[in-house]
Amino acid sequence: MTEENSTPAKIKFEINLLDQDNIQYSDIQFVSFIRTPIVKQASFCIIQINLPVFTVNQLQLNISSNNHELWDLLIYEVTENAPEDVSIDLIFEKTYMILHLQLLEQIYYSKPSVLVKLVLVNPVLYALDTSTTFNQILNNVTAFDAIEKFEDFIDKTYGEFYYNHVGVTEKLNTFRYEQIFIPPSVHTIDVPKYIINTYKPFHAYSIYFFDDFYFSEDVDKDITCHFLNLADIKNTFSQFDVQVYLDFVRLTRLIDIKDFTDPFRILDRVGSLIYTFSSAGIDFVKKTVGSVIQTAQQLLETKEIEDKKIKVTKKSQLQNQKIDQSTRATTIYIPDNKKNAETRINLARELMFKRFENICFYETQLGLPYWIQFGCLYNMNDQNDYLYTPISIVNIFRRSEQKSNIVYCDHTCRYAMLKLTTFED
Repeated sequence: MTEENSTPAKIKFEINLLDQDNIQYSDIQFVSFIRTPIVKQASFCIIQINLPVFTVNQLQLNISSNNHELWDLLIYEVTENAPEDVSIDLIFEKTYMILHLQLLEQIYYSKPSVLVKLVLVNPVLYALDTSTTFNQILNNVTAFDAIEKFEDFIDKTYGEFYYNHVGVTEKLNTFRYEQIFIPPSVHTIDVPKYIINTYKPFHAYSIYFFDDFYFSEDVDKDITCHFLNLADIKNTFSQFDVQVYLDFVRLTRLIDIKDFTDPFRILDRVGSLIYTFSSAGIDFVKKTVGSVIQTAQQLLETKEIEDKKIKVTKKSQLQNQKIDQSTRATTIYIPDNKKNAETRINLARELMFKRFENICFYETQLGLPYWIQFGCLYNMNDQNDYLYTPISIVNIFRRSEQKSNIVYCDHTCRYAMLKLTTFED
């Protein structure tokens, strides 16, 4: 590995907020961009900053009147190779809406400023989340067609988006619905999730997420829409070699590992089948044989505790007992036909029990904001095994030092990785 592939010795960031009057605020404590697909439908930003008391009072008054101000957020990359060699590059500039303000200390009018926490959201994403504009009836389309029609609609209505579709040709559901109805109760930002859950564009699990903090040389729009199909991650997600940046590898640590299991046997229920149709019909296939765990033998011992005799079980022997009825039932929702529904449930079991191993939580310090991105596979442990793909990313810029009224921040990335197994077909 050559030294040219490593990151610079020091990478710092300068972050500024510009209000509606173009007044600059830079007394930043930390800035965090939250990108958590599955949990949230879109990214958002949290900032801790010292603001003038008068400004805070005005913001509180406006927010209470549901009048949310629009401020500009600017991030500069500051690379210091030597004290006399400092370069500043603007890498991020977007307009945000101040959705919420929380005081982190009591206001004293003898002090010029107060520490507050601001929740910032992209105005376009806020508009998507507070509107129900895509309440349409689509005729003779597949579920994937419905997603594409939704994307055409938001391009024309809210401005153009960048679409990061990954793996969308695998396990595609080709069933054409006579009619797909998006009810007016579904918010515009929830339409892709509603289509995925109700009409199944793929036979595998998929994720749709709106991201306004996505860095890529191909991105030329303000907001990126990630559409990730997890059917065949190994062959459809692009590979990223972490060894390209040796400094990132050295500054990356594993925080925790969570099991990716099915402890309550939601999927692992081989037995009777209950089919629920979109037309409110129900079909039931009953299995006549099952088994239960039975206590076969117990060893008891009588003990006297405080003048009271009790029986204590010392050891029990367990065995499987066959019975003439099913002991588990699987409920399968069918929006299209029974064959497709059974394909989806079998593929879900395969992904859960054979393809996905666990969820690993990592932290990389002093790195770049585009170190980890959705839709990619990373070789976190072995150089040749690309087994990790992010499902949650939090980018944190934390105050590190101050020079001549300029606050510098270090960047830390915390992310959850879905680890694949080494199982091969």
